[in-house]
Amino acid sequence: MAGSSQPFGLQARYRRLLGVLKGPVSGRWAVAQVERFLSQLRPSAPETESYLLSLAEPLAERASSLDPVGLRPGRLARLAGRLQKAQDARTVLKEHDAIGRAERHLRLRAGLLYGYAGALQQVAECLPLAEPLEVELSEIETGEDPEALRSRLREALRYAESDGARRELEWMLDRWEKATDDGHGAEDGHAAENGTWIPVVERLPAWARSRQEEDLNVGGLRHLAVQLYGPAPPDDRLRADVPARGADAPILAGGAVKAARRLLEKRFPRLKGRFVKGHVAFDRSRTGHEGQSAGLAIAALFYGATLEHTSRRVRVQIHPQALLTGDVAPDGEIRPVEESSLPVKVRAAFFSPKTRLVVPEGQRDVAWAAREKLLEKFPHGQLDIFGVGRLEELFYDRRLTGRRRVGLVRHTADRLWDRRTEVALGTLSLGLLALIGALLYGPLDRDPALAEFQGSTLHVENAAGRTLEKLEVGRELVRKVEDGRAKKPVAFADVVRDETAELFWGASPGEDARLDVLRAKAVGADTLLWERPLRFEVSFPGKPEVSNGTFGIADLLAEDLNRDGSPELYALANHRPYFPSLLLQLEPTDGQVERRYVHPGHLRSGIKTADLVGSPAPELLVGGHSNAFGDPVLAVLRPSEMKGRAPTRGNYAMGGAGLAAHVAYLRFPSTAVQERRPADYPMAWQIRPAPATKTLEVVTQDGRAPDEGSGRPRVITTLGFGLEPRSVGTDGTYDQLADSLLQRGVLEAVPSPDALRRYGERVRYWTGTGWSAEPRMSTRQ
Repeated sequence: MAGSSQPFGLQARYRRLLGVLKGPVSGRWAVAQVERFLSQLRPSAPETESYLLSLAEPLAERASSLDPVGLRPGRLARLAGRLQKAQDARTVLKEHDAIGRAERHLRLRAGLLYGYAGALQQVAECLPLAEPLEVELSEIETGEDPEALRSRLREALRYAESDGARRELEWMLDRWEKATDDGHGAEDGHAAENGTWIPVVERLPAWARSRQEEDLNVGGLRHLAVQLYGPAPPDDRLRADVPARGADAPILAGGAVKAARRLLEKRFPRLKGRFVKGHVAFDRSRTGHEGQSAGLAIAALFYGATLEHTSRRVRVQIHPQALLTGDVAPDGEIRPVEESSLPVKVRAAFFSPKTRLVVPEGQRDVAWAAREKLLEKFPHGQLDIFGVGRLEELFYDRRLTGRRRVGLVRHTADRLWDRRTEVALGTLSLGLLALIGALLYGPLDRDPALAEFQGSTLHVENAAGRTLEKLEVGRELVRKVEDGRAKKPVAFADVVRDETAELFWGASPGEDARLDVLRAKAVGADTLLWERPLRFEVSFPGKPEVSNGTFGIADLLAEDLNRDGSPELYALANHRPYFPSLLLQLEPTDGQVERRYVHPGHLRSGIKTADLVGSPAPELLVGGHSNAFGDPVLAVLRPSEMKGRAPTRGNYAMGGAGLAAHVAYLRFPSTAVQERRPADYPMAWQIRPAPATKTLEVVTQDGRAPDEGSGRPRVITTLGFGLEPRSVGTDGTYDQLADSLLQRGVLEAVPSPDALRRYGERVRYWTGTGWSAEPRMSTRQ
């Protein structure tokens, strides 16, 4: 124990710290207090040894169960560093097991927070890797696929030389998997579909405070759910299971419940007067909750829970990636939260697996400024800020809430069960028998035509919407499809000539949604027709980091494009985690690759077809980004000749593949917006053929909005079927960004119609040996 010869103030702080470590205080606050205390001591000082010997066991216990989300990762890293320096300076501490455990737990949790923010170098510094942690940042920077870092860690795990390094890598990967599965990497593991998470500011109990201003240093995420269990006339009654301060009766939920009830009765008139009772369940229920900032989440959860409790066919859920903070007035207006708390809440969200934060509209700029300050130091963070002014706005935005409709059969069964005491036993029995018979008999039409993703399942349906089969594909893939981050990786075609189509789909052996396996089967069959891992060797001598050949499916198409009477299977696949992309033509009966086209940059537009030259066989159109030239591109290929590579140069030169016989290959230029606020990987995201007008729209990203949640700034180039530019326009996001840059003096002028016309004139066409300003298409042979 530290001796009484130490200054009285330090001794008093030490006694208070020991009480915090052993008392009913959050682990985040305890760790922050330890770091502040040790910052006053020299690692080599004798008193440091004395204090650490007393603090080691409670600190190690706290660190081993610490949920770090809400802390600054730098604070955890500094504390781990102080422990390491103290061990290096004092022999007794070096041999102390508890101090070593505490240092390791804190260092790993700092790495986890850095990883959530895409700070690869800092993650590497927190892990015992045998080689530097290097990874192509294109996936993380575009906000499309944060799997890149996790993929690199899995690769590092394969080559880990020591048991200690292996354990630490496995720990971090396991926490990331929990974040993917549950929506948050907390140790308690609440599932997102059972509620939602809110950002909070944690406060020290009065007995543990040394200065009042310390209260605002620590944040966190807190889980809550609304559970309903019966009618409650003449009004809704909701109670909370936590002690609260600053809340009106009923506790925490007055305005929130009234606003949700008002909106429910407006949208669903039959719910008028159908009041319910229930409670708001918080995690850590013994910990109090101050203020009304949980109101927005409670209103949204109550809205969804009431729809389910009253057996409405429409169901609503908060998106698992969204965090909500805001008070709600009874009329539905979103009221501000304590403004000084917003930077803490933004920081907690930024260093977490969540990617969307909803704040009151009037405080959006405050939250945005706090996020921008973090991005200056961690430019690959992925937090988007959304402002809402009224409760109904939350349910209009599919990025924040999800909406689904329960099938008629399921809904009927639920209603019968809910009304079981009101329906005569004979009628109920007959109804249930009829329902069971319909379910057992199944749909008459067994030909698959539609694919729907729900929960963690792929539902294969016929043209009438009747489910033929359910396949488990994992929740992460379903979330990607629902968010618009992935196209539906499904195609249908009759390849065995039995008058019903077979199913082709992208799958993942694990829960990581990498889509690195292609599978085929007949609907209802117990076995697969075939399965093909998407591993292909590609040679880029100037880019040796492209060492593994793992690709993930971006789109599938099954169609007889070459008009030989039998369908072909086409797969668009992007490398994980680096830049190459493949367009594959496969034999659908056995999965053998017939032809492949290699591109030096991801192709994200999906596979489109159009007959550009008036022949019965249409062309394939794919768009994306060329890493070799740094521009958005469009490739036009004949199905019968899609073999070889795209144009390349410099370090992106390819080995082992000749230049493909393109019908055409186009590069799109940049406007002044892209030049002043560049997107890292400007991409052709969409291709829209319009056969009736013989035109083709190519939608490219041009510039980068400060808030990714507002969408990508887009330039829309309309081409004729001869690929000549006919017009160039911009979307609303582009116009808003251009106006903002003009007002800030970054742009001299918003791009004019003449500037957009010149943009069309700067489209370049591949000639086979170089580039031309004139439209070029090869004729059919």
